[in-house]
Amino acid sequence: MKFNVLFVGQFLHLGIMVKKLTITFMAALLIIAAALTIVPQFINWSSYKPTIISAVQNATGRRLTVDGDIVVTMFPELALKITRVKFANVAGAVKEDMLVAEDMRMGIAFGDLLKGHLRLVITLNKPVVALEVTKDGNASWDFVPSRQVIKNSSPAQNAFPEKDIKTNRSLKEESRPFDLQLDSFLIKEGALTFLDGQTGKMESVTNLNSEVSFASLKGPFFVKGEAELHKYPLIFDIVMRKVEFENAMAVAAKLHLSSLGSKVALDGVVDYSTGSPELKGTLSASAENFATTYASLTGITPKSLAKKFDVSGELRGGLAQIKLSAANLKLGSMQAEAETSLSWSDGLSGSLRFTAESLDFDELLAEMNYPVTKKTGSISSQSQEKGVEKNSNGESKSGPSGSKAVIPSNIDFTITAFADSIKYRSELLRQASAQIRFVNGKLKIHQIGILLPGDSSAGMAGTVQLVKGKPFANIRIQAKSKRLRNLLSWAGIELHHISPSRLRSFSLEMILVGSAPRLKVHAIKSRLDNTDIRGGLSLVIGPKIAFGARFAIDRLNLDSYLKNDVRPVE
Repeated sequence: MKFNVLFVGQFLHLGIMVKKLTITFMAALLIIAAALTIVPQFINWSSYKPTIISAVQNATGRRLTVDGDIVVTMFPELALKITRVKFANVAGAVKEDMLVAEDMRMGIAFGDLLKGHLRLVITLNKPVVALEVTKDGNASWDFVPSRQVIKNSSPAQNAFPEKDIKTNRSLKEESRPFDLQLDSFLIKEGALTFLDGQTGKMESVTNLNSEVSFASLKGPFFVKGEAELHKYPLIFDIVMRKVEFENAMAVAAKLHLSSLGSKVALDGVVDYSTGSPELKGTLSASAENFATTYASLTGITPKSLAKKFDVSGELRGGLAQIKLSAANLKLGSMQAEAETSLSWSDGLSGSLRFTAESLDFDELLAEMNYPVTKKTGSISSQSQEKGVEKNSNGESKSGPSGSKAVIPSNIDFTITAFADSIKYRSELLRQASAQIRFVNGKLKIHQIGILLPGDSSAGMAGTVQLVKGKPFANIRIQAKSKRLRNLLSWAGIELHHISPSRLRSFSLEMILVGSAPRLKVHAIKSRLDNTDIRGGLSLVIGPKIAFGARFAIDRLNLDSYLKNDVRPVE
């Protein structure tokens, strides 16, 4: 019994000691926490500006300016808060500062700090970032640490310096208090501009919220976030890494245009060896419902476009031109091949070639007559009519502030299209081809042609240009049919009351000249069966159609076109 009492007494005494140690330990933690919270407030952290500025300059080779104060916070994390910060751009840039931020926060991992590793996570609130490629080919994202020793190499060759520099390990071995490493950038509500100094072109991104992380200042770089590009919401995920032993950067990007219902993926390499970045890679884009994409761009949704759309091809381009080759397009069950190029160094020039084995217009146009118009972004016909004055012929008058259509004179773009067969009205149209060119403010129709049912064909060529803001056409049209009845039947024209021996063949040549609503058709040369027709026609299209015609017909037997049961009684 005495043994049990002694044991219980020792156990109670041990419990009291543990309780006292716990209280002491908790009190020590509270004192340390209080010290960590209060003591930093009495330290003049702004006096460390030169140290911070020097560390950033050594790591990037760029000037850092801090015009505001430096404050240390302990909660919710150990962080330096710096106000009024500027980070210099690459030498020769138009914008002197690559970054301007009123508020910058540098979070520090406390555990790594105790080990002598200074890991920084920088958060920028509402920053303005100016990226630029200078006239000399230098880029804002090319960092050259000031401690690197670069010998006898051009700026273009040192976009990713490797030779004759000190390694990260040798830098660590140098005497310095911390191993400094920048882990990531967080950008909140930022704005970004990109300027091509060689062409003067500028693009901008707004409402930028992203995270930029990297293993080192030479990459790989990981960029994730969202922004607005030309007012379209964009979600992006980009990975960039240095290509070993080459002056190039591998890029893998995924973009999601939510408002357009589309996704874009790019996988390629940016080559700096020529001094100007050049991209080579593969591009793919898709939309689960192409009608949604079309509606976002035009405000109208044809239900027949409610199909999956895919495009993929080889992409190559630089700061002034781009080319997509070996492209495959697919809309629903229809497929085609395409190739396009675009250059904007001196005006806009380029070409588009489109080739398809077969197209199904019956499927594509099935519901084209019943479009769904979006309420936002569309203007009703009544509102369009308001405030528009018209003359006696029904033509609209443009007021002093009224806008007129314009075909820019600095555009030179050629479109070539070919389809071996097109299904339309349950028949196959053959060898449809077109070649048109926008040049010198004109639309030049080099050739448009097609083979129609009934051993028929049609084609045209000419020009369309703007005269006083209105399209003026000068087009030569040709058509012929060896089995005209078959062609008219395919077009849905009833021929029950026409004699079967008539409407067997037809040919037409004419020139269409004018601007709506006034059109003229002259040099008409036509032959219907055995009848030759020559003449011209003037037409005014308005609330009431008015026309004048002059025809010379060599012979015409109207009785031969009527069946016996429908001929008039004598």
